[in-house]
Amino acid sequence: MVMSKQTAVEWFASRISHGGLVSMKQFNELLEQAKAMEKEIIRTAYLDGMDGEYNTSEQYYNETFKSE
Repeated sequence: MVMSKQTAVEWFASRISHGGLVSMKQFNELLEQAKAMEKEIIRTAYLDGMDGEYNTSEQYYNETFKSE
C-alpha cells in the first residue's frame, strides 16, 4: 500500500469522490484499506520519533503530508 503525501482520510475521500456511486461492500473495503494506512502511518511516526528523526508530531505531519 503506497501513499503519496496523503493522509488516510484524504486517500479515502478521493476514492469515494472519484469512484462515483459505490456499493456498501466497496465502501467497507476502502474504509478497511484507509484504516490499514492509518495504522502504518502511526507506526512509522512512532518509530521515526523513537529514532529522534522528528522533534514533534506536528513536525512529522508537516514534513510528511503538507504540500510545498
